[in-house]
Parts: sequence; C-alpha cells; structure tokens
Amino acid sequence: VQKDNKKNKKTIDPSTLKKGSAVTLSFVEAEIEAVARTMSVVTGKNLVIDPRVRGQITLSTERPVPPSVAFQQFVSALRMQNFAIVESDGITKIVPEAEAKVQGGTVILPEQKSSGNQIVTQIFNLQYSNPNSVLPVLRPLISPNNVINIGANGTSLVITDYAENLKRMATIIAANDVPNATNIEIVPIKHAVANDIAVLV
Repeated sequence: VQKDNKKNKKTIDPSTLKKGSAVTLSFVEAEIEAVARTMSVVTGKNLVIDPRVRGQITLSTERPVPPSVAFQQFVSALRMQNFAIVESDGITKIVPEAEAKVQGGTVILPEQKSSGNQIVTQIFNLQYSNPNSVLPVLRPLISPNNVINIGANGTSLVITDYAENLKRMATIIAANDVPNATNIEIVPIKHAVANDIAVLV
C-alpha cells in the first residue's frame, strides 16, 4: 500500500502483488482503471477496459481476502455505477452495462446453472408453459439494460442478465412450468401445517 501525497489517498501498488495471493483492499475514490490493473495482477485475468468506462470507486476490506472475493467486490462496485463484466475468449471486458448484452459473453445451456455478478445469456426450455404467458411475469424482473426473448423454437426463453438474477429466474420459471399451471403463487407456511391450511383454503 502506498500513499498519494497529492490527494492524500491510499492505493495498492500492483508491482508488490502476486497472482493468487490474498489481498487487503484499500482503495479510496481510486480511478477504475487503476483498480482494474490491480485486479488483473491479483486474479490473473486479462482485463480490457472500454474507453467509456470512467469514474472512481472505493473498495476496502478489514483483512486479507482471496482474489476471487476481491474481484467480486470490484464487480459489485462497477455494477453500482452501471458498468458490467463480460467474459469472452479468455478476455474479461469492463463495459457500460447497456453495451454488455452485445459484447459476447458466456451462454449457459438449460442444464447448466449460473451465479455471480457477470452478465451472461441463459436458455430456459419450457415443457408445459407457453413462453408468452411467462414473459409478463419475468420481464419486470430483468435489469433495464438487459433483455428477454422467446427462442426460435417457440418453447424456450433466452434471457441476458446478471448471472445471480438468472438464478432467481430459474426458480420462478420452474415454479410456473408445471402441468396445467395457471397463476401459480408459492406461499411459505411459517407457523402451521400446509395440509391443514390447504383444507381451509
């Protein structure tokens, strides 16, 4: 950690870091490009920054954290400023969120699961429901800059959004995609037996 006398801010000197080593984050209003260089060294990722990605972020941890945790904190901070991470052909790109859906990225097949703060595209195959009936439920849950479409086969949904949000979508789709599903709502029972409540309803 070195101190910038001009701005009285602490930054991390990338030359003192090693790939895979735990790191204590101490960035205070640091330029995104400078933080990205550090993350590139710590994680070994090949980071490319879109020229439109500008601004400052603050990242700090009380104790050393693994590179994967440090990177997720960095991604979360970027997301708060409407920037996103897209991985394509071994390159991790930092781009404006609105551009992420056209910058390539990972495509997740129906049998795969998604997680994390990166923007990915996932295909959901529907067995019983009509995609047109599910769209109104899911569309409000998609980030404003991302998209949801019906697949060319007419029985699938193709959604581009943050991986963590797609994980939630998968749960909602599974709850609705059942035989003769109509306006399904899942109501957790906290203090009673579900069978007793079902009789009363």
